[in-house]
Amino acid sequence: LVDLRTPTSLYSDVHIPLHGAHQGDNAAVALCAVETFFAAPLGDDVVREGFANCDVPGRFEVLGVQPLVVIDGAHNPAGADTCAEVFHNDFRPEGRRIVVVGTLRDPAEMVAALRVDDADLVVACTAPTPRGRPAEEVAAAAVTAGAPEVVVVADPASACEYAIAHADTDDAVLITGSIYVVGGVRAGLRRRLGR
Repeated sequence: LVDLRTPTSLYSDVHIPLHGAHQGDNAAVALCAVETFFAAPLGDDVVREGFANCDVPGRFEVLGVQPLVVIDGAHNPAGADTCAEVFHNDFRPEGRRIVVVGTLRDPAEMVAALRVDDADLVVACTAPTPRGRPAEEVAAAAVTAGAPEVVVVADPASACEYAIAHADTDDAVLITGSIYVVGGVRAGLRRRLGR
């Protein structure tokens, strides 16, 4: 629940069904934009219903529980930093932390921003695009960044299967690093995990 303040209104205790404290800021910006467009405040019921139905596929989307499986399309170092913060602070995994990562960006910058040194296992894959950095480069960057265990499974879908197969019920699997990775595995994981 967040309080959303615009130049003309205050909407208290609005439910935002998205993960991450930053989503409250995003909601306030969106609300200000809409009120500015209409040059008037919105009805309280419109605001509540609109945000209650908000859905951002691939952004901190929970696809499974026991183990927790989360996908996030963090595709640059700033997004990866936010991803790591939300994963560690909002989800607070009790068991092992397993990160599947494939990227188009500098692997060293991405794995540092993802804080792979706090992960228990990193599964490096290649983002399914010609610009995808090879899984071996991602793995090498993760080792250099201090990840305690790193494996290479180049295909993103196979990397996800590997991660889930090696997770216990209290573990958490984060799949991230590229919109191409998340987009490529989302439908299959939703079918497999019943979401």
